[in-house]
Amino acid sequence: MKYIYFLLLATMALVQAGLASALPVAITGISPIINLPKLPNGHLRLTGEVLSRIFMGEITRWNAADIAALNPDLPLSDLPIKVVVRADGSGTTYNFADYLGKVSPQWKKTYGAKTSIAWPAGVLAFKGSDGVAKGVRDTVGAIGYVDHGYVAEYGLTTVQMKNADGIYVKPSIDAFKAALANSDWSATGVFNSTLTQRPGKSVWPITMGTLVVFPKVTQNPDQTAQALRFILWSFLNGDTLVQENNFVRLPDRVQASAFKIISSIRDNQGKPLGMSLISSFNRSSP
Repeated sequence: MKYIYFLLLATMALVQAGLASALPVAITGISPIINLPKLPNGHLRLTGEVLSRIFMGEITRWNAADIAALNPDLPLSDLPIKVVVRADGSGTTYNFADYLGKVSPQWKKTYGAKTSIAWPAGVLAFKGSDGVAKGVRDTVGAIGYVDHGYVAEYGLTTVQMKNADGIYVKPSIDAFKAALANSDWSATGVFNSTLTQRPGKSVWPITMGTLVVFPKVTQNPDQTAQALRFILWSFLNGDTLVQENNFVRLPDRVQASAFKIISSIRDNQGKPLGMSLISSFNRSSP
């Protein structure tokens, strides 16, 4: 897990130093998921601050006063909260922690934003999003977090989150789109900031982007060209696949910025590898 964390730091350092480019490919959201059999799906309300205290082990029962105050009309049981987390490092954990750090000074000070967290004692840790999804599904009283695509696949129960505008919203494709629309990604075409806690009444506060990192000057032009061809094909032909998997298609303006990044990639002889691929690309072949 430490290796993944340091690899991410090294990758970010290359991007910040101008030696690599982060290329967005799709947008999704992170959904807190729960297993409380008596509660209907999408009715429990949580704030980011309460969510952070749950994952820090400070709120330990589902009928705790802080949760009950947000849900006066729900029959909250006296079940212990069983926190389910990732045992391995992941971008999902990084974005989840990034969000919690924006809404909770204590979380930011104690844990920060990392791909791997030194979770408090007593959590249930599973490898991969599949593991977390199954762990919550099979554990009464559990709460965890997964990429939104796993919600439908595993029949999971989600919650409403209070966003930056003070509105409670449910996770949805439209809510992820709203976060993207109110971000630097759409405004400036710069992709070095996260999509969490963006302003807007309909915004889902734990939205995240999926990025692919390419070197600006590649030492392996054949491999880089193959990867870029797939990315280009995905932009031109992959809308249906993106939507079927609960991701958000990148708007044309954001894709245009991504094309600029691709066009700037060169091989080790200084030739514009990305530009030549764009010029010769055939829509019908990946």
